[in-house]
Amino acid sequence: MFYKLAFRNVRRQFSSYAIYFITVMLTITMIFSVNNIIQSDIMSSMLVNYYSGTKAILIGITGFLALIMAFVLGYATNFLLKKRKKEFALYLVMGMTRKNIIGIFMLETAITFGLALGAGLLLGLVFYQALMGIFISYIELDYTLTGYSPVAFLYTIVTVCAVFLLSSAASAGYLKFEKISKLLNADKIAEKSVRFPVLWVIIAFAGILGTALFIDRFLAWLDTAFFQTFLLGGILVVMILLSVALGSMGLCKGITWLIVKAKSGRAKGTGMFTARQLSGSATSNSVMVALLSVLMSLVIVGPNVFFSVSSIYTERVEEWYIYDIHGSISILRYGEDVTVDQVEKIEEQLVAEYTEKIEKYVGIENYAVFNIYWERVENDWGGSHNTLIKYSDFQNICKVLNYDLPEELGQSFDCRCSDSVKDPFEWKYGILRCPNRILLNYEKEFKVVPDAETDGIVPTYGVLAVGVEDVKYDVRALEAELNPVDSYGNKEYNFKIKEYERLDELGGGGLFLLGDLYASAVFLLLTLGILSLKMLSMVSEDKPKYRIMWKLGAKRSQLFRSMLVQLLFFCCLPFLIPVFINFPLVSVIDKIYSGNGYEMPLLEIIGQLAGFTSVVLGVCILYLVAASIVAWQDIRRSLRESD
Repeated sequence: MFYKLAFRNVRRQFSSYAIYFITVMLTITMIFSVNNIIQSDIMSSMLVNYYSGTKAILIGITGFLALIMAFVLGYATNFLLKKRKKEFALYLVMGMTRKNIIGIFMLETAITFGLALGAGLLLGLVFYQALMGIFISYIELDYTLTGYSPVAFLYTIVTVCAVFLLSSAASAGYLKFEKISKLLNADKIAEKSVRFPVLWVIIAFAGILGTALFIDRFLAWLDTAFFQTFLLGGILVVMILLSVALGSMGLCKGITWLIVKAKSGRAKGTGMFTARQLSGSATSNSVMVALLSVLMSLVIVGPNVFFSVSSIYTERVEEWYIYDIHGSISILRYGEDVTVDQVEKIEEQLVAEYTEKIEKYVGIENYAVFNIYWERVENDWGGSHNTLIKYSDFQNICKVLNYDLPEELGQSFDCRCSDSVKDPFEWKYGILRCPNRILLNYEKEFKVVPDAETDGIVPTYGVLAVGVEDVKYDVRALEAELNPVDSYGNKEYNFKIKEYERLDELGGGGLFLLGDLYASAVFLLLTLGILSLKMLSMVSEDKPKYRIMWKLGAKRSQLFRSMLVQLLFFCCLPFLIPVFINFPLVSVIDKIYSGNGYEMPLLEIIGQLAGFTSVVLGVCILYLVAASIVAWQDIRRSLRESD
């Protein structure tokens, strides 16, 4: 009997369960897709080359989101319960035990979760391929359809079951302890108006000012103490979120009071009714608005910061690796026991071997072999060395890099490497300032000398620098051949390939960006799910008031407008402060760029922030439209019953 009743209730309450079902389904789709990415062969191969801890991080994010999802869905389920208070009270009056009612409701929720799980897994099969295609395209791999992991199916099912049990526990507690009289008369209980409204207006302004102040302090922390006091940065982030929550709560209670004050004595039609409805529900909605505003702040800030950081690190590859390919051609550091002729022979053999390997994958435009010499210098600290390089070798380096040497230099001059060099070379104060890492990471200062000065001297290091054709090639296979794994399973790192390092940064950044977008998408879905269910619950409790207004002569259009204003008001409140955070967020991103030595592309960042915020608001509008349609159908049904 209870099974039939539960199925009947799900069918009868489909409009109420639809938004809940869609939210759970889309969240399961996200979880299933990311679980498949975690378990995919591509991820396994990337973990070898990139970040071994990323898999654990993504699994940890999934576990954390499961807890958040359980809490939020438990909170959302209470709105469904409140919408059906009278129904459950009638069950008790008819002789059912609370245990029976809890069982019925949990069975209804289980049916919804089961259907959402099935639909989410089916949708996830398609969404995973699309997400994998975007991710593979981002890290510049060739896309092919990828298989599904049984482990991902199992993880998703276990996660959903855990979320169901945790969220159902909260609902069971509510049904177990709520009094029958309160359930029967829920729609007759008047919600309390806002107490101390002026104080809440002050709190709203304090929260907004506090958000601005703590963001300003966070910017100062980025400037001066980023590497010294990470704890301070964490405290500032927490204070920003608390300020956002207080500001949103103050806006919820303060603005509604101001609206009532403005409408008093001069409201027309249903205006005063709408204002008092907003004021009456402000207290119960304020905590929800505060919680959701914090979630929306994380949704808007997180991905934008990760996008910016990811683009910075890929740009830094151009500075870190100025040669397309470079590596040591010294088996060991040259010592006194080898002759110049032996060094030349070793270098000739190694150059031939490595260029042959490179040309299997990509054409070589030019290359240079240069030797680095250390000249011993005695001083009070026990001695050091000067770094020397032959003029002919330095010319070869310039050819590979397409640099032109200043004519006035001659064949002997001092060089200093600097990140601030704008042109390939700057000749100042008798010193040639060069791009950083022109001699790789060996030396910051060196001297170019005539070739004759190094005759008969054994070089300390030998380096091969290669310029390749600007075409797409299998850079990962080339990297594996130039840096093989030895018999002990250890990878050799003889050569660095600029394109491989760029893809490495893309891959690592892409994995962390994926995790952040994953968390943001789940937060957004849960936020909109709570908002929609809360709105439906609020409208359901207000149906007697709409019937009274209808009998007093209010038109359907006026009632619809009143309902829509209430839904729009409480739907927009959690987004107000998070959206305005975009303005100081530009400064935060600018600090991140300048801290890494780059100028922020202002228009690009503004477009990025506007685009992402528009997507978030677009999804919000879809949920609002769906909630409005369901709520209005509920009110129309109630009006027809009253005629």
